[in-house]
Amino acid sequence: MVAMYVSPFRRKAGILRKLIATCVKKAKSLEEIEQVYLSGVTANIAAKNLYFIIRVSAFFLEKTL
Repeated sequence: MVAMYVSPFRRKAGILRKLIATCVKKAKSLEEIEQVYLSGVTANIAAKNLYFIIRVSAFFLEKTL
């Protein structure tokens, strides 16, 4: 999975949370998967709230120029 996008009209429906949960569940079922990498934009408050809800912790932050 390279990217996920949810239409602004559907963002309050929890679709992205379900998509991420499904991907993580599938990854856990595959022995070949050792790590899941999730990146997002820190300025996106909705995304930051989602990461908090699904218990994603920040490993590092990239600074843009």
